[in-house]
Amino acid sequence: MSFHGTLFEYFRNDLLDAKDWLANFNHLRKLLNGRNDFGGLWRPVFKDKTFFFFSYEGLRLRQPVTQTTAVPDAASRN
Repeated sequence: MSFHGTLFEYFRNDLLDAKDWLANFNHLRKLLNGRNDFGGLWRPVFKDKTFFFFSYEGLRLRQPVTQTTAVPDAASRN
């Protein structure tokens, strides 16, 4: 019996990304986001005749949120 397989990784974080246009226009901080998608596929082979697959995929996702709030002035509150 022998094992054959492959692994994969997709990595993205806020250190590698540019600042969001909307956040930059409104002078807000840089948005924190991240994505880590990983996994693998393995298959054992029994004498080149019988095989089956095992696979695994994991996802860690952090999505950015931009939020602005309008505060009424004194004239609007009265």
